Amino acid sequence: MPLPVTEVQARKATRWLISSFGDAFRRAVSGTPFPVELLCGIACKETASIWLPFVAKGLRPRDVLGRCIGDASGDFPGTSRSAFPRDTAIFRGEFGDDFADMLIAEANLSRALRKMTPRGWVYKGYGLFQYDLQHVRSDEAFFRERQWYELSACLDRVIRELERKFRKTGELWAAVRAYNGSGPRAEEYREHVKVLTGWAADEIVRMAAETPARRSRAATRARRSTTAKSRTAKLRAKGRRMTTAKKRRRTKR
Repeated sequence: MPLPVTEVQARKATRWLISSFGDAFRRAVSGTPFPVELLCGIACKETASIWLPFVAKGLRPRDVLGRCIGDASGDFPGTSRSAFPRDTAIFRGEFGDDFADMLIAEANLSRALRKMTPRGWVYKGYGLFQYDLQHVRSDEAFFRERQWYELSACLDRVIRELERKFRKTGELWAAVRAYNGSGPRAEEYREHVKVLTGWAADEIVRMAAETPARRSRAATRARRSTTAKSRTAKLRAKGRRMTTAKKRRRTKR
């Protein structure tokens, strides 16, 4: 299977991650064997293909995190899943309709941004690093309270899981492989993350070498672009509301 993003995309994703969350990433890995670029590599592997278009649309970082919902395995035709929940019906049977419907609604918000039609599926991966729904039995609050919108919660889970795997394996890349599971797919996962982490490391070095003035100009351009896109979206929404209101007035006449 090919890499989920190209080198250009991985570098662009790394720049956005470090610009938006660099300090939080550095705090999260402090005292661990995991470098910041590894977090970027895992994020590129897990979700960058989903959220890079959202960043281009001008979504705020928290909204980008909230829309990182993936993995419809068990429900998407032709797929299966061994971990709990194997499909939406099983999740609904154990946790009830309200919880299931909330997760389905969140997934459909993400699908809408990707120009996909709504589905009645409970997705299995949540947040920047795709914390798996199999953990719902021991960590229900993360999912029920939509904690994947918060970077701190996402970082807490990924570091906790990597540390657990590192204690068992004693080696960084073995821990990355185990983070994804076992077998050929986990081996491929490790190799993909290695490549993506290498690109991320190089891009972080490039960012550090840039002059403060250049970084400041780049950050200003990014903020202006995000603000402009946000204003455009608001104006379009306002225009749609005014058009709807006019149609209603004509109907009343």
